[in-house]
Parts: sequence; C-alpha cells; structure tokens
Amino acid sequence: MIDYAIKNSKVLSDYENVHLWKITGRYSVLNLTKVIKCSPKEYSIYCDLKTMPDSWLDLRFMSYTPLGFEQYFSPRIAPIKPTCIR
Repeated sequence: MIDYAIKNSKVLSDYENVHLWKITGRYSVLNLTKVIKCSPKEYSIYCDLKTMPDSWLDLRFMSYTPLGFEQYFSPRIAPIKPTCIR
C-alpha cells in the first residue's frame, strides 16, 4: 500500500520535503512529537537498527522519504496489483 501511495499521490510527489512516518497500529508512541522534532533534518531512512542477537531492522516505528522507500524497500517487495483501489 505504501508503494502504491508513493507512486500515485500528488501530495507525496515532492520527494525532497516529505518524511513519511510508519507506526504499527498496536504500537503507542507517547513522545511522537518529540521524536519527530528531534529527528535529523535530512535522511532517507530513520529507524531503529537492532544488533542482538543478530542484525535486524525494527519495522514497528520508522520514517523514510519516498525516495528512501523506493531505493531500499520497493526492490524487496513482491509486486501487488491493487485491484480494488481506484
């Protein structure tokens, strides 16, 4: 869905000034405003990288630009044909 929105949204077409924030529905971020204010001004992906016991990316709460998403996530997503989205 994110891939489709980025490719088809007029709002998200300004790649240089948009940061998308993804939060899992059951995850409550009580200091969301502070996290956004303290985030770097420029980044492609802003996330929590874990190293224990192995390296992995925590996808519950993260931010990215449309270009960052297309560069790092889109190539790894199986194509889904949205049949009910018009």
